[in-house]
Amino acid sequence: NAIERIEHLGHLKHLKWLDLSFNRIKEIEGLESLTELENLSLYANDIAKVEPGLDAQSKLMCLSLGRNKIESLEDVAKYLHRFRALRMLTLAGNKIETQSTHYRPRLLGYINKLKFLDNRLVTADEAAKGVALRRILEASSWFGFQRAPFVDNTELVKRECGRSTSATSSTPSAAS
Repeated sequence: NAIERIEHLGHLKHLKWLDLSFNRIKEIEGLESLTELENLSLYANDIAKVEPGLDAQSKLMCLSLGRNKIESLEDVAKYLHRFRALRMLTLAGNKIETQSTHYRPRLLGYINKLKFLDNRLVTADEAAKGVALRRILEASSWFGFQRAPFVDNTELVKRECGRSTSATSSTPSAAS
């Protein structure tokens, strides 16, 4: 497809599901009037930033942003944590997945209502580890809501969160 901009949707005020996957969209915009939107797929586009394009979507439950150009895990987590209805999130295929240490638990620590992340069920153990990791990182100002210098807490994170849960891990632990 060749859509480069999200526009001319203002008359679809009651739209609940929108799929604009496999296009050339660079910015999330033009969704302000879609306040009933629950499911949005912008998979495989050219999006680099999530905010502020979803501000009106307080009912958003499912968001697919995989295979885009998103690089900042901190910005995504900081922005999406306020979407209380969000239960499914796909970010796989973005640079944040491989560039960020402890990608999955860090994201789950801030967006803790998720049931599925990158098409994988979020286990209770995984969610708890995410919250514990968030507390550690906030206490050390590594991944809080303010930008701070990088602090290497690798050993502390390993001790507190047990095994490393990286983006390459594809199966939950047997104990989960």
